[in-house]
Amino acid sequence: MQISNNYPYNIYYPRGDSSRAENPKEQESPKTYGEILNEAIQQEKESREDSIAKNVSKIYLANLNTALLEGESLYGSLSFSNMKKVLAMRNLEIDSDKIQNLLSDNIAFLQEQDNHESRLDEFGNLSSLPQHIFEAEKSKAVDILSEILQGIKA
Repeated sequence: MQISNNYPYNIYYPRGDSSRAENPKEQESPKTYGEILNEAIQQEKESREDSIAKNVSKIYLANLNTALLEGESLYGSLSFSNMKKVLAMRNLEIDSDKIQNLLSDNIAFLQEQDNHESRLDEFGNLSSLPQHIFEAEKSKAVDILSEILQGIKA
């Protein structure tokens, strides 16, 4: 796996003191899936304050739903306790191939998602989310996850 600095979501990052700088392999530790996802979300928060909650919620929703479905297939029942077990395992995952698969699953979930959302309007009334807004938010969440995936593949 070649490390590229072109993407902000690199799977490796330096740890340790500068005295070990002669051998970069000793200094790098793989990031976990949880760290990669949280880093991407933090970068998105810093870059776009206006609509971050909606994009981030779509990313978290995709991760939770795919974990719920994986928990059902692993443990035989659809439950939140199984989802939490899967999320705990995912957050510690460091294998880049598995991380790529998790990100691909999340992207696929988002792309298949239909608009069933409602939000409060400016008057405090609950109304359906317009399709164009839903598609824009979904597209941005897919772009964020795709960018992470490209950074890992590089």
